[in-house]
Amino acid sequence: MTNKSLDNLLEISNSLAAEGKQVSVKVLRPRKMRQGEGLSRDQQHGKGAAKGNLGGLDSISGAGQAVGSGMHCRPINSMGGSMVRNLGQVQSNYEKQIRADRKAAAQDRIAEKLDSLLEDIRG
Repeated sequence: MTNKSLDNLLEISNSLAAEGKQVSVKVLRPRKMRQGEGLSRDQQHGKGAAKGNLGGLDSISGAGQAVGSGMHCRPINSMGGSMVRNLGQVQSNYEKQIRADRKAAAQDRIAEKLDSLLEDIRG
């Protein structure tokens, strides 16, 4: 809720409490999205189809998707369409990068703690 609506709710509850009425607020659990609610619509350009809707004239390469429904279909032979040949090397490089990033982050945290301790000692 925004501050304005929260202030309005508090004002209403205070006025009802002043009249001697008991006020309680029940916060509802958020519900899951229902089927079809996740599709948002374009600004009625062309057929006004929902985003992600492939019309009858569209090809799998997404040639007809330039303006229509906001979805782009990659061709099958595009990036990510096939597995890399050196998967083991890619995974090894990824793990090395993760280890290096974690080590650098830990060193940064230690350096910040040392800096704050030195400031406390000096100050």
